[in-house]
Amino acid sequence: MFKKIAFCICAFGLAATSANATPIIYEGNIIPGGDVVDDSLIAGNNSENSSNWDFWSFYATAGDLITISIERLENDLDPAFALLSGLFTDTVDLPISEIYGPGILAFADDEVSHPGPFGDPLLENFAIIANGYYTIAVTSYASGSDTGIDNMFDYRMTVSGNQGMDVPEPAALGLLGLGLAGLWMTRRRKRA
Repeated sequence: MFKKIAFCICAFGLAATSANATPIIYEGNIIPGGDVVDDSLIAGNNSENSSNWDFWSFYATAGDLITISIERLENDLDPAFALLSGLFTDTVDLPISEIYGPGILAFADDEVSHPGPFGDPLLENFAIIANGYYTIAVTSYASGSDTGIDNMFDYRMTVSGNQGMDVPEPAALGLLGLGLAGLWMTRRRKRA
């Protein structure tokens, strides 16, 4: 009987449940604890002028699935973005000279239809393959001329991510039971 109880306690102690960890921590101008950011771009076609791009960064772990979307808040804006690996301090450090060039992980433009010029960009469930920092470069691509009264194109960016893999978490009660059983067995052996 004792062996059956000890076996059950051991089996319960070795069981693990899974928990989803929160993998992405937004830095910089992305709202802490949130995933939606409102900002604006300099008017014009800036796809080849990286000094007029907006840059956003976040940290992700391998296996994360992220979704990035940009919604124009002014009809004439044609937004586009590129996802790059790493952080950059200066535009000369970028592996690209134009928003759609080689050296990017992903490029998004015109995936969501819109009544203005072309469409809005959307990158869905992009799988991160390595732990590290990532950069989102946002630009005005083939935009119209109406920017409203501030000569800026306003947009809303949404970044969301979820853990692609489960993280094992030991069953705390099982470990406690295993420890108590071990103490009981040690005490019993000392008496004999």
